[in-house]
Parts: sequence; C-alpha cells; structure tokens
Amino acid sequence: MINAHMKENQVQIVGTIWKFVRDCIIAYISSVTCAAVVFDVFLGISLFDGGFESATSNPVSTKLLHASEMLLAWLVAGWFFAFIFALAPFILGMAFVRWRKKFNRTFFIIGGATTAFFLSPLFALIPNFGFNVQSDIVSYALHKFIMAIPRFFVSGIIAGFVCYTVLKKRTLKARNSSN
Repeated sequence: MINAHMKENQVQIVGTIWKFVRDCIIAYISSVTCAAVVFDVFLGISLFDGGFESATSNPVSTKLLHASEMLLAWLVAGWFFAFIFALAPFILGMAFVRWRKKFNRTFFIIGGATTAFFLSPLFALIPNFGFNVQSDIVSYALHKFIMAIPRFFVSGIIAGFVCYTVLKKRTLKARNSSN
C-alpha cells in the first residue's frame, strides 16, 4: 500500500518536472527568437542609416535585395548565436527560479538584459560580422562594440519579458486546466 502511494507521488513529481521543462523550452525558443528579431531590426536601421551600398551604382531594387539577404543572414546567425550562448545562463536562471520559487517579471527582465550584456563582447569578437575587429584603429573596434551594447541590452530586456510572459501564460493555463 505504501509502495503504491510512493510510486504515485513519484509519477506526479516526474510529470510536474517534465511540464516545467517543456514550458521552459517553449519560453526559451520564443525569447531567443524575439531577441534575434529585435537585434536584426536594430541592424537593419543602422544598415540603412549608414548608407548601405551608397557607393555603388546598383538600382534601388538590387540594393534592397542585398540588404534583405544580409538581414536574413544576420537573423539566422543571431538566432543561433543567442540560442547557443544564452542556454547556460537560462538554465541557471530557471534552476534559481525553481529553487527559490521566485517567479517575477523583474527577475526575468534583468536576467535577459544581463545575459545579453555579457554576450555582447563575444559578438564583437566575431570577425567581419558587422564589426571590423582586426582594424589597425583600436578606437574603431571599441566604438563599434559600444554601439552594440544598447542593441543587446534592449534585445535582452525584450527576451526576458517574452520568457516571463510565455511561462506565466503556460503556468496559468496549466493551473486552469487542472481545476
């Protein structure tokens, strides 16, 4: 009798943990996607603000095609970059949330912004990815790095908010369906 009750409790615990992990995966993919899109929008704005292909005599349609190809490539590369390098901080943050039972918006927003801020130096070190880090002029590389920080910061804030919102909605949905 006691063994059957213990087994039932173990099954419930495993089911609860699996639901939490599934919800975390969905929230992580959603937040990484939003962060990559926001960062890509910032790159697109700076691309057209900086006179993209202004020295060429290509027609406007060709310039737009080249810009859209570059933005798509940056979106895909940025998504993979964020997915790979933000995974460890996300797992640590979710373990902290589970351990301390602290589930609030501020924690997620600060966590997203902090993670993005600490990822910005890695991004700045990628050669020829929008930053000339092998330039002879050190101040140029530093300037480009400083210009990237606000983009990462805003992307991280939005990613943290999206992660919080997705997890909040999924936990509310799970609670309402269990009642």
